[in-house]
Amino acid sequence: RTRRPRSSRRSELPVALEEKDRPMLFAAIKAKCDLLATGDRRHFGQLYDTTVEGVAIVSLLGLAKRLLGA
Repeated sequence: RTRRPRSSRRSELPVALEEKDRPMLFAAIKAKCDLLATGDRRHFGQLYDTTVEGVAIVSLLGLAKRLLGA
C-alpha cells in the first residue's frame, strides 16, 4: 500500500503566521468555526478583527464584547 504525501495547505494561507501557530488557524478553518478567540497577541494580534477563510479572529476582549452584545 502506497501512501500519498499529504498536500500542505500551510502555503495556502492568505496571511503571514508563524509555523507553530498555523495548525490552530487551519483547525478552525477545517472545522468551519465562526470565530477563533485567542489571547496570543504576539502572533495573532495583527489578525484581530479580520476574517480568514470564513473564520473571524478576535481577542479575548473582542469575544467578551460579542457575547455581551457591546
